[in-house]
Amino acid sequence: MPKQIIFNVVALFILLSSLTSCHIAQKMDAYVGNQFNNTVPKPDKRTDTTIVVKSTIPSDPNELSHTVKTNKNLFLLIYWKYDYRHTCTLNPAIGVNYLRKGIYQQSSKLKQKLNGQQLELTIEQVPGSFAMLIKAMLYY
Repeated sequence: MPKQIIFNVVALFILLSSLTSCHIAQKMDAYVGNQFNNTVPKPDKRTDTTIVVKSTIPSDPNELSHTVKTNKNLFLLIYWKYDYRHTCTLNPAIGVNYLRKGIYQQSSKLKQKLNGQQLELTIEQVPGSFAMLIKAMLYY
């Protein structure tokens, strides 16, 4: 009887994890969308040309984030191990716009040190991803 209960619990666990795994990626994308009101933040438009911030990172204005699911399963006689990783990559324009906003907020301090010269910054990389890792082990 205990083997039947263990088998039922394992079967139920596998069934539930397979049914909900695609919904977690959708929920992560929806959460990111709620944080940014489902739009990419608009860049600050400055008329002052003393400090110019450019970006060479391509971005899709229609996609706010993209979540990818990867699974690693290890089935052995004594135990089973599951590793579920959901990696969410943000639109690069989000990081660029926030970095640009921070630079422009400090621009008054930089203008004093530039003495009328022009500063041009080019952003080539921004951090823009996070991951959620779910580890499960089943011993029997």
